[in-house]
Amino acid sequence: MTIDIASPQTREFVRGLGVDFNPAKSNLGPLKMTVSLSGAGDTITLTNIAGNVSTTKLNGTGKLVGFLSEPTAGKKPNFDLNLTLDSIILQDFMRPDVKTNAKTEWGNWSKEPMELAVLNDYEGQAVIKAQKITYKKYDFNNPQFQAVLKDGTFKINNFTGKLFGGDVSVAGSLNSVGDLDMDLSLKQAAVKEATSSFAGISPISGFFDMNQKITGKGKSQNELISSLSGGGSITASPGIIQGIDIPTLSEKLKGLSNKNGLLGLITGSLSGGQTAYDGGQGTITAKNGAIQLSPLDVKMRGAKSVMNLGVDLAQWKMNLAGDMSLNDHPGAPPIGINVTGDLHDPSIKYNTKALEGFITAKIAASLLQNMVEGNGGIGGIFGGTPAENQPPVGTQGTPPVATPPAPVPPASEGAPVQQDNKPATVEDLGAKLLEKLFQKPAQPPQ
Repeated sequence: MTIDIASPQTREFVRGLGVDFNPAKSNLGPLKMTVSLSGAGDTITLTNIAGNVSTTKLNGTGKLVGFLSEPTAGKKPNFDLNLTLDSIILQDFMRPDVKTNAKTEWGNWSKEPMELAVLNDYEGQAVIKAQKITYKKYDFNNPQFQAVLKDGTFKINNFTGKLFGGDVSVAGSLNSVGDLDMDLSLKQAAVKEATSSFAGISPISGFFDMNQKITGKGKSQNELISSLSGGGSITASPGIIQGIDIPTLSEKLKGLSNKNGLLGLITGSLSGGQTAYDGGQGTITAKNGAIQLSPLDVKMRGAKSVMNLGVDLAQWKMNLAGDMSLNDHPGAPPIGINVTGDLHDPSIKYNTKALEGFITAKIAASLLQNMVEGNGGIGGIFGGTPAENQPPVGTQGTPPVATPPAPVPPASEGAPVQQDNKPATVEDLGAKLLEKLFQKPAQPPQ
């Protein structure tokens, strides 16, 4: 027997079957299905399922057992479905999130109990294939999986598809008392898509692989998120970090001759531009909703970094702290970096005081070196002509007479050979400068 099912509103049709159906989207739109039915008693075989539920087109086959009879002790209604969908927005069919007074949509975990008891009322399995399943900001493309419900535990087996442009694999379970156990694998996923979907930010491009095992327990979203624990690893391939320009900073520091432009150079390089990185890796450790990536080794072009990242999912906060050392300036102190605050809108601060002091000292040493040892001699300090290039006093206009070189006295046997020792520090250079200015030995620096 073939029947046609049609209703102007999907929600009202399902409610008419006696189901407490309260979807987040009240106006799901029309239901139009065609299905062939056969069977006897409380067993119904479904073939040639075709049509639309809301905006989702589907087809498939199935079997329903016990849905037309009164429940008996030890026997639950059972389903066996094989369905192919084009695309479905999953949250439209789920209960709406509880409204809060939060200023942002990010990180608002509901404290209302999830309806997990329904997992005890049915048993069965379904094989699902789809073009796309969307849950909030997450698009799963070409997913296929098996869902099994038995003894109050809902299991997802062999979930494969595309997420963030990469290959995703999921296996896990959730039972009627809130126990969660899940294994997640991502390969060649886009960092930009992942961070944009998760927290609405996209500071980094590139791709990453991730493996993670997660366990938790909770009867509300907030309880479950606050209990998440487990471990895993993440590996990133080359990409671009936006908002920081390490190559420009490193290159321009080489030719900096005065400190007037130092602060502007550092500020500009750490608040704009981009820096390539050659990849990175980190170890993931989660406990009670707090995730640690430590160490987070990001191989930036022009700098070595040592960083640790902490993410508190329950509070929706992050804390990244570490140092960046410039490769082309091995003696320079590192730049401190600290990123804290809400995951979707963190505050970024850099500590460059040590680097500024180091570069300023190098500039001062270079200036003193020029004053003491060349570039026009000591007279150049005051804007005059170097003494050795001026004619002798009282002989203007008279050609200078060449003076024969003085004879070199023979070296005494065993006498020490004089070395041309250059001042090595700013203090040494200062002492040398005083000696030249006042023509007397300067006191050694204390």
